[in-house]
Amino acid sequence: MTSGNKGLVLDALGAARGPLCDDCLAKTAGVHPRQTVFQLCTSLAAANRIVRERRACGICGRTKNTSVVRAAGATQSPLAVRAAALGSGSPRGEDVAEDRHRAVLLHDDASDTRPWHWEGHVQDALGVFLVTEGWSVTQKADTASKEPGIDIVATKDRRWLAIEVKGYPSTTYEYGPRRGEPKPTSPSNQARQWFSHALLSMMLLRHKRPDAEIALCFPDFATYRRLAAGTRTCFDLLGFGIYFVAQDRRVVLALPHAPVQLLAAAASSSSEGS
Repeated sequence: MTSGNKGLVLDALGAARGPLCDDCLAKTAGVHPRQTVFQLCTSLAAANRIVRERRACGICGRTKNTSVVRAAGATQSPLAVRAAALGSGSPRGEDVAEDRHRAVLLHDDASDTRPWHWEGHVQDALGVFLVTEGWSVTQKADTASKEPGIDIVATKDRRWLAIEVKGYPSTTYEYGPRRGEPKPTSPSNQARQWFSHALLSMMLLRHKRPDAEIALCFPDFATYRRLAAGTRTCFDLLGFGIYFVAQDRRVVLALPHAPVQLLAAAASSSSEGS
C-alpha cells in the first residue's frame, strides 16, 4: 500500500464503484484541501496509474473532471508517456527541453465532442503545462458549470499567479433550447468581446493584488494574436502575460508576466541609471 496522501487517494479510488470528481474524492479519501487532490491526480495520471477524464461523478452525479483507477493491462498512450517523463524529470534530451514549453493532455476523451478550443480544454492543457514548468496549481475553476472566480491560480516559491482563460466562440449555440442553431454574431467579433472581458477582469484583480503575477490564456487564433499585438504596450505596463494554446495542446508563453513591484523597481533602476 502506498503511504501518505497519494496512498489515501489510490485506496479511495480503488474502493469506489465509479469515477470520482476531485471534490468527492477529497471527502472520501480525507485529503484536504481539494487542490492537493488535483495535484496528486495529475501526477498519478501522468504515471499512467489512473485515468483523468470529464465524466459524471459516481457520488455527486455532476459532470466534472474525474479520476478512476486504470484497468489492468490497459495500454499507455504516447501522450501519457511524455507527460510522465516530464513530471519525473527523467532526461529525454532536446525533446524534453522543447516539451517544457508545451502542454500535453493526459488522455483523449472520445466521448467529448466539444472542439479543441473550448475553454475547458484550453484550461486543462494550460494546467498540465504549468505543472511541467514547476508550478503548483492550487485553484482551478469548473469551466463546464461556469464556476465564477479566477480560472487558474498557481504558486511557485513565493510567486502567486492568476490566469484568466478564454476559449474561442463556436458558430452555433452550445447550450440551452437553441443548441445547434447558428449564432448571429461572428466568432471573431465575439472573440473580441471575450478578450476585452478577460482584460477587464484581470485589471480589476491587479488593483486588488499588485503583488500578483497575472496572465490571460487563449486558444491560438489569429483574432487573439492580433488583439494581443495591438495591446502589447498596455500588457507590458500592467505586467500581464499571455499564453496561447494550439490545437495540438502545445502552450507558448507569448508575453511574460510580472508583479507591479518588479515593474516599478525596474523603472526606478532605469531612471536612476539614465
